[in-house]
Amino acid sequence: MVSGYKRVAAAKAVRLALIVSFLSGSIYGVLNPGCQCVTFQKNGDKLSGEFFSPSYPSQYRNNIDCLLYTFIAPDDEPMIVEIAFTDLDLGQVNQYGNCNTGDKLRVYLHQTSPSINEEVKADTQICGNMTMMSNKRLYSKHGVLILELITDEVVRKKQRGFKGIFNFLPKASFQSDGVKISGSQCDYRVSAGAKLSGKFFSPGYPQSYPPNVNCSWVLSGDWHESVKITFLKIDLAVQATSQPRKCNSADSSYDIITVYDGDSNDSPVIGQFCGYHVYEEIFSTGTKIKVVFTSNDQLSMQGFAALFSFIKPVLQPRYKCDREIKSKYIKQGSMTSELYPNPYTPASLCTYKFYAAANERVAIKFIDFDLNTGGADSTVYRSCDLSDKVTVSIQVDNSYPETLMVLCGTKLPPAIMSNGPFLQLRFEAMTKNSQARGFKFQYQFVTDFGIKADEVVPYTPCTFWYKKSVNAEGEITPQTILGFTLRYPVSVFV
Repeated sequence: MVSGYKRVAAAKAVRLALIVSFLSGSIYGVLNPGCQCVTFQKNGDKLSGEFFSPSYPSQYRNNIDCLLYTFIAPDDEPMIVEIAFTDLDLGQVNQYGNCNTGDKLRVYLHQTSPSINEEVKADTQICGNMTMMSNKRLYSKHGVLILELITDEVVRKKQRGFKGIFNFLPKASFQSDGVKISGSQCDYRVSAGAKLSGKFFSPGYPQSYPPNVNCSWVLSGDWHESVKITFLKIDLAVQATSQPRKCNSADSSYDIITVYDGDSNDSPVIGQFCGYHVYEEIFSTGTKIKVVFTSNDQLSMQGFAALFSFIKPVLQPRYKCDREIKSKYIKQGSMTSELYPNPYTPASLCTYKFYAAANERVAIKFIDFDLNTGGADSTVYRSCDLSDKVTVSIQVDNSYPETLMVLCGTKLPPAIMSNGPFLQLRFEAMTKNSQARGFKFQYQFVTDFGIKADEVVPYTPCTFWYKKSVNAEGEITPQTILGFTLRYPVSVFV
């Protein structure tokens, strides 16, 4: 059997060194002296290869008492073993839905040496076909992974066995970037000054995470940056319930990831994940973001792998206080005048430019406004010649920005929305001495001007239909659009 398998392996041109030998208890503490072993190791610079069942893709034989596939990673640096099944056909699962009887593969993931004995318990068992595998990709804890093939006495026809690929991976590939907080279990801090992009993982990844963990990652960008988080994979345990529920950090039956738009648990929650997800992206509205992962004391899964990057919605500012924000990087947020809420710098000039996608508009809402008037009438927006002021400009037919309105004084301006995908705010601090605190506003890139209607007329994005058959009455939210303001709620019937 061993020599036959060796010939098959050679014919299949396994990419790494293939060593076949009879092992006895004096060499390795194997399950029994009759075990046969196929060993996969590094061959030259190659760190990957294939493995397959005897005679694959033809029928494997019955009554295989013990055939070990032993994957041994190089020891020149800390490494782990990854195997991924590309085909599986190992008979039928028994009537109890498990692999305790029949043909199967036992998997050992926690070995520190290429040896097992009867006292070593397998981490999992594999049988049936590919559709029955919850995890087609498995990882060792250390530098050794062992598969044990066992077949029963039943002679089966047209069952191919299995085939897969393996890789030896550096452990460093799964180490979280950042500075680990001294004395913590898994709390990290990352700043843009140290690293512009990187990765972080749940504890133990790509192995399953331990129970009862509470880990956090706080990522802080520079003054002109926001934080982007990309979860490549999320695989968290969810306890079976009779009714499906939305994941909630207060529910102990969920292992959960919570993302905060800031550096503390008091910051707004902008994302929560439980169960299984792939490729989820989240952006901060400011310069900081916090990710918290908690698990309970029950079932554990693989966890998560994530990337982070500090992005610059502000591009090449002319002055330190200039801002250029693009919707492809961030969809909403808030901004302030320089030094807010302290008095702003006299004789300064700051420009805020917003670039939306073609089907988007820029919505601005001031939540605080306090500029030095210099003696001008603060209630008349276009009488701001002697005052510190904010000039609002839009773009018409791709021309140079045209002034929509000028804001000054202490009166809170109305909500503003652009006519197209561009809007600019230009703040001029004309006066030399000021104790005014400046301003704070919220911005958002929206579609359909942010107006809720029963129907938007196709190809005319500023035409809205309100139908009596849908709603007998309603309100049009006050907005500043194309230079005019709808200041009062209106009941409409069509």
